[in-house]
Amino acid sequence: MSKSLKIGLGAAVVVGLWVVGRITEAVQWYKIPTPSNYPTIKVGDHILASNLVKPERFNFICFYATGSDMVKQIWIQRLCGLEGDTIEIRNGVLLVNNKYADSNFSPGYLYIMSRSESEKIPELIEQSEMSTVNAAGDSTTTCLSDKIVRDHGLNAERVVLATDEKDEMIEQRYKTSWNADHFGPIVVPRGKYFVLGDNRRNAMDSRYIGFIDKSDYIGTVLGR
Repeated sequence: MSKSLKIGLGAAVVVGLWVVGRITEAVQWYKIPTPSNYPTIKVGDHILASNLVKPERFNFICFYATGSDMVKQIWIQRLCGLEGDTIEIRNGVLLVNNKYADSNFSPGYLYIMSRSESEKIPELIEQSEMSTVNAAGDSTTTCLSDKIVRDHGLNAERVVLATDEKDEMIEQRYKTSWNADHFGPIVVPRGKYFVLGDNRRNAMDSRYIGFIDKSDYIGTVLGR
């Protein structure tokens, strides 16, 4: 067999496996359209996922968002609660089974800083896609991880909702007075997942759309 024929056959096999993988969802490739998982996953990033991998707590997973008031879409968020887990968000920080969990990864929180501080990280301010400057122009709020704040030595303060600040969407979903930063505790039911976006103040996740059916799971993110 000639070298060119071997190369051609090899390429055909690779293409064939890729097509089969896409059809069976064993291999999935997505381009990220929203900042809901910033700063971990940015708009425009490409991610590889597979349904051959069993999802574990704190993995990113792909799933069908199929709420009664939603058009069926494929979403990607972090799996934070398995069935039987107790989920709580206290002062904006996630607890799973009464243990602080955000140290397992590096989610983004809403921070406020002076305009001069924000000028130290112009590329990050632009990437977050939710930065705002106050009316006087002397302060900026944006989504950053604690690690980014530490690494850049920023003089910034985390913005946390007051416990009595209502969120109508969460109240309607769970029939409680919780909000994005003060949520739960609640137990994940059998056959369900609880997901969160890493961009905690700009993600439409289980706080708003409810638990995710295991049957709507598509795959686990393997890398970017």
